[in-house]
Amino acid sequence: MTDPDMDLDGFDVFDRSSAPSPSVPTLTIQRRGMLSLNRGSYEALGKPAAVELLFNRERRAIGIRPADPATPRAYAVRSQGAAGGSSNTYLVPGRSFTTHYGIDTTVARRYGVERRGEMLLVDLEQEGAVTVTSPRAKDREAPTRETVAALA
Repeated sequence: MTDPDMDLDGFDVFDRSSAPSPSVPTLTIQRRGMLSLNRGSYEALGKPAAVELLFNRERRAIGIRPADPATPRAYAVRSQGAAGGSSNTYLVPGRSFTTHYGIDTTVARRYGVERRGEMLLVDLEQEGAVTVTSPRAKDREAPTRETVAALA
């Protein structure tokens, strides 16, 4: 229901085409270090059961490549959502990785990825998009709207 007297100054009409498509490869570094691959990234890697995480200190870039799950350095990739369902998000535990390399996890950030052979590269020098934290988060240190706006 639309009120014709409502002042619409300052409002933007949402254009769903501006929302990131699940087919465009992205990676989100979530708060506390969990790595989240969207469907495009997961498929670009060949839908692996596990991945290896690499880091280039000089370029400040993350590399992700498929790995044999039996390899000691492999991290299992799990689908977020119901088992057997079609997921758009795939999770890789990365807390020890992000901590070891000093990667900022104070807010969740989404990055575009670049494919190089069998590996996906994430350039941490690019400005990642701050993502919204769920209101269900139990962590009392969740950023305020003002903090997120200041970081954007």
